[in-house]
Amino acid sequence: MLGRLDIQYEKCTGCRACQMACAINKEKQIWPEAARIKVVQVGKGPLDIPIVCHQCSDHPCVTACPDKVKALSYDQDSGVVNIEVDKCLRSQGIQCQKCSRACPGMVITYHPLTGTPLFCDLCGGDPACVKACGPQALSYNLDPCFDSKHLNRSVLQIACDLAVKVYGREEIK
Repeated sequence: MLGRLDIQYEKCTGCRACQMACAINKEKQIWPEAARIKVVQVGKGPLDIPIVCHQCSDHPCVTACPDKVKALSYDQDSGVVNIEVDKCLRSQGIQCQKCSRACPGMVITYHPLTGTPLFCDLCGGDPACVKACGPQALSYNLDPCFDSKHLNRSVLQIACDLAVKVYGREEIK
């Protein structure tokens, strides 16, 4: 079932429960560096901003993966980007970052051991991060008509918008 992760940035408290739940679900241990969702602090405030793949409708990361490699694919049924770790150049020690550079939200991070890109797979339609989010900054939306590509913005763009909303000014130094 196609769905998407929605984030209400102003509700994030920076507790990182989403990050821990993701790591436990995917890595079977508390390992925030290997989570598919990250919470970063920006600015003097500071502002805590969850960042995660928003599953662009045109999948620029998949397109950017070298033709002879094609480690990334888009799954029409689940609506997520999948990675074949053994095909990824980074698993072979080559520091390819084409998928990361193609990401409009600049949210692709890498696994601390394998070095391969980490993509949110929405936990098969039951995201662990959403269940762990006490302040309900995260929700799972099943609206298949919505193109979430416009949600992909850099963390700095998100922080600037959030600073105006929270502090009444765009002061992110």
